[in-house]
Amino acid sequence: MIIKGDKYIVEIEIDETYTVDSMDNKKYDYVFNTEGYKHSDFYKALSVSVSSENEEYSIVLVGDYFSYDVDNVILA
Repeated sequence: MIIKGDKYIVEIEIDETYTVDSMDNKKYDYVFNTEGYKHSDFYKALSVSVSSENEEYSIVLVGDYFSYDVDNVILA
């Protein structure tokens, strides 16, 4: 899902290659694993990329396997 505003572009997608505690993951600025999922747990990683003219951030949200990228809300 891609959301475009006046100042920012936000893209949310599932990162199928992300593995908790792996050194081979895509580089993220922030990792949110609030439930403490471990490598062997059943989870899903949502990649959130935020960009503007001057800056870019990448975030991964590690959560319930049954979460979907299209079921998220972005508050501005």
